[in-house]
Amino acid sequence: MVNQIVQQSKDWILKNKATTFLSVALFAMVITTIALAVSNNNNAADLSRCQETIDAIIASTTTPDAPTTTVSNEDTTVTLESTTVTVATETPGDGINYRLPQDNVPLHYDLLLHPNMALGTFTGRTTITIRTTQATNRVVLHSHLLQIGHVEFKCHNDTSLAYKDHGFDDVRSLLEINLNGNLGAQFESELTIEFSGRLDEQIVGFYSSSYRSETGTEV
Repeated sequence: MVNQIVQQSKDWILKNKATTFLSVALFAMVITTIALAVSNNNNAADLSRCQETIDAIIASTTTPDAPTTTVSNEDTTVTLESTTVTVATETPGDGINYRLPQDNVPLHYDLLLHPNMALGTFTGRTTITIRTTQATNRVVLHSHLLQIGHVEFKCHNDTSLAYKDHGFDDVRSLLEINLNGNLGAQFESELTIEFSGRLDEQIVGFYSSSYRSETGTEV
């Protein structure tokens, strides 16, 4: 009899697989829901106990008020006396004008220097590109302790203009290059001068110097 009932149950389950699966799934979901509800109740109780503990700690702790400091700033007025410094811009006491004339303006320099350290001398050559701002028949340059050699002059606007001779203004240390005619305004020219001098003459311009190394040797 029992075997017959068991066999009938098996046959029913096999014939109603979908119904059986849904029933089992529904039962499992009900069990899970009940478990979650119990867990939530336990968590809520735990949270409630924690909150009560925190409230008790806060109530038993007294926080003193932070001290307040008031700073009062008083305005202070400081009066400064102004001092005026006057810098003298007068010409030297001898009244001599050492500046070059403004009738020629240099545009470019090419410079070659060849020192001879053994003899304490040097030679050099310079080519200066010049623009004339107002008519003149000379070019004036600074020159100090130099021996002037060959001089060439070439005007790009008038090829007839050429070097004539030169002279010195020893008081103002000026070299005056004289031409055979007048340069016109805005003329451009090239002036080439060869020169020589001594490296040990004075500590001015192009000169030699020495020093002692760590071993005491003069270099």
